[in-house]
Amino acid sequence: MEVPAPVAPDDPEAWYAPDVRAQTEVSPGVVATVRAQAGDAPFAYEVREPSIPDDVRDTLDELHDRFAAARRAPPRTTTGVRERFTEPLPASWRERRDRAHDGSPATTRRLDYHLRATHRGLGELTPLALDDRIGTVDTGETVAVHTERFAPALTEFEAAPDRVARLASERRSRETVDFCGYEIPVVRYRDRTLGTDGFTLKYAVDEPPLRPGDRDRIDRCRRRLLATADEFDTDDPDAVETKARRLLRDELTAATPSAWLAASRARVRRLLADCDLAAPPVEPAVAPDRLDDLSYYVVRDLVGEGRLTIPLRDERLDAVEASVGSGVTVRPRDGAARRLPTNIEFDADSLREQVRRLAAAGGTDLSAQTPTATVTVRPSGTDATLDCTLGLTRTTDSGPQLSVRRRPADPPTAPELVAADRLPAGAVALCWLLAETRGTIAIVGERGAGKTTLLNALLPFVPHDHRPVVAGDTAGVTVPHDSSLRLATHDHADPERRVSVTDVGAELTAIDPSITVLDDVDGPGRGGLLAERLAAGAGVLATVDEADPNAFARQLVEWTDSPETIRRLDAVLVTRHIDGERRVTAVGRFTDAATEDGSAATPAWTEHWSRGDDALSLDGTTVAGRLAVRTDQSTAALAAEFDRKRRYVEYLVDEEIDQAAELFGFLADLYTDETGTVERVSHRRDAYK
Repeated sequence: MEVPAPVAPDDPEAWYAPDVRAQTEVSPGVVATVRAQAGDAPFAYEVREPSIPDDVRDTLDELHDRFAAARRAPPRTTTGVRERFTEPLPASWRERRDRAHDGSPATTRRLDYHLRATHRGLGELTPLALDDRIGTVDTGETVAVHTERFAPALTEFEAAPDRVARLASERRSRETVDFCGYEIPVVRYRDRTLGTDGFTLKYAVDEPPLRPGDRDRIDRCRRRLLATADEFDTDDPDAVETKARRLLRDELTAATPSAWLAASRARVRRLLADCDLAAPPVEPAVAPDRLDDLSYYVVRDLVGEGRLTIPLRDERLDAVEASVGSGVTVRPRDGAARRLPTNIEFDADSLREQVRRLAAAGGTDLSAQTPTATVTVRPSGTDATLDCTLGLTRTTDSGPQLSVRRRPADPPTAPELVAADRLPAGAVALCWLLAETRGTIAIVGERGAGKTTLLNALLPFVPHDHRPVVAGDTAGVTVPHDSSLRLATHDHADPERRVSVTDVGAELTAIDPSITVLDDVDGPGRGGLLAERLAAGAGVLATVDEADPNAFARQLVEWTDSPETIRRLDAVLVTRHIDGERRVTAVGRFTDAATEDGSAATPAWTEHWSRGDDALSLDGTTVAGRLAVRTDQSTAALAAEFDRKRRYVEYLVDEEIDQAAELFGFLADLYTDETGTVERVSHRRDAYK
C-alpha cells in the first residue's frame, strides 16, 4: 500500500482529515481548526490550547487563586487582547510562579499562556480573540464566528454576554485624557456582534478596575476628607490626593490580618534599616499602583465631575448627553458619527445628583421651583468651557437629563470656514454688507448644526465702532467689540432682583443698539424679543433651533401671531450637519406670496443660493431692493460693494488672515481707512499675521 506524502490538514489532498477546511496557529501553541459538519451550522470552529500536565494542574489552580484579586478588567477589544499577549507578566507574578513551579521551560511557557488567557485576556474566549480572521460574532446557545472564508462556524464556548461583546469589538482609536496627572484611556470601537443594538460605533472610558470592597473604601475615604474639609483646600487636587493616599494606605494595611502583619513587618525592617541592622524592605506594604487606582476615584469624585469627569474633559468630544434608561452618549467633534453610546450609566438618583452637581458648579441651585437651568461650567485644571442644559425629574417623563456642549477652544473664523468649504464667500460678503447697514440676519439649523459657531464667525464683520448688545443667557457668544454689552435674564425669589425677558426687551428699547445678538431663539419669550427688534428697524443677528426655514417661519408666526415679522429678515442662512461636517447649505429670505383667493399674503421662502450652485450674487435678489431703499443707494452700487467685499473675503482666505484678533484688526482698519489699509498690506503682506 502506497501512503501519500504528508500534507497540511487543511489541504484538499489530506486524506487523513477529509473534513478539515482550515487550520492556523493563531499564537504560539494555539491552533484553530475549521471543520465541515452536518447540521444547522455548516462549519465547526475548534481550538487546541497548550496542555497542562496533570502534576502541574494544582500549581496552576494555586496561581489562579493567588492572582484573582489582582485581575485587571478584560480588554475592551480584540486588539487589546493581542497587545496584552505581547507584554510579559509582571515581575512579581513571575517570581510567584517560579516559587510555585520548578519545571521545564516548555511547561513554564504553558503556565504563562493560561495565566495570560485568564487574567489578561478573555478567559476561554482568548484563542478566538487572537484569531484575526474572525470578522463577526453571533450569539446563541454557543458562540458562532464568521471568518473570512467560513460562516457561520459554531464553537463549543458558552460565554457571558460581556465577554462576547469584547470578543466582537474592533478598536478604531485609543487616546488618553489627562485628569490631575492621571492618564485615563478612552477607546472608540466597533461592535461586530450580530443581533445586538443598532449602534456599531461605541465609546468607552477605561477607568482603573475596582476590586470587591473598593467602592466602600472610596466612599469612606471621601466622607472622612469632607469631614475635615476645613483643614485643607478640597478644590486642590494635590492636597486631596495626598490626604487620600494616606487614608487609603492606612485602611489597606488594616484590611486583613495578613496585610496588617506584612505592613508591620515592613515598618520594623525600615526601623532596623535606619540603624544599619537590616536591609530595607524591597516592596512597599501597599503597591503604589493600587493606591493610584483608589486615589483616582477619590480625586475624581471630589475635584472632578464624578462619573462624567473624563468625557467632559475629552477635547475630541463635542457634546455629552445623559438620561435615565438611555445611558450616556457622546458626539465626537470630528463628525465620525452623530452619537456614540458609552459604558457609563446612571440610575435616576445618581443622575439627579450629577445634574445638581453641574448646576451648582455653574452657580445655580436646582429645586422644585427651578427644575431646569442652562449654566456655563469651566472644569478645574482645564481651559474648557461647557454649556450645560440641565433638568430634574419634574421636567421630563423619563427622569432627570443633562446635555453638555463643549465650546471649541479656538472657534473657527469666517476665513477658516470658507477655506474648509463650510461657508461660501458670498454669504460672508452679504452678511458683512448687512452688518454695516443695520441689516437683519437669522441662522437656522438643528441642534448641533454649528449655528453659534457661525454666529461667532460673523460678529467680527460688525463695524468696530458699533455697539453689539447680546440679549439673554448666551454664554457661548464671543463678541470682539470692547463696547459690547450683555443683557441677561435672572431668576430670583425676590421680584425686585428678578430680570425677565420683558425687562431685557425694555432695556433694549431704551438703548436701541445698532445690532442685537440673539443666540438660540427657542420659545415665545425670545421669539417676541426678536419680533420687537425687527419691528424697531434695528440690526439683528440671531440663531434659531429649527430644522428648516419653513419650520422657523411657522414657529415664529405662532409665537408672534404676525406673519409680517418673518418678512423683516433680510437674509436667512441654513446650516446643517452633513457627512460629519457642519455647512451652510442655503441662503435666502422670506417674501410675500398671495393665497389662492388673493385675499392675504403669506411668507414664502425664496432661495438665493444653495450648495452646488454657482457663487452667490446680489444681482436680482430681493435683498438688493431692500438695501437700496434703506441706504438710498442704487442696486448697481450695492452690487459693486458686494463684489468688493467678496474679493476681500477671498483675500483673507488666500493670505490666511484667520486668527480672531488679527481678523478683527484688519476689518477695523479697513472700515476706518480702506485705502491706507490696502496700501499697508500691499507692502507688508504679514501685517495682520
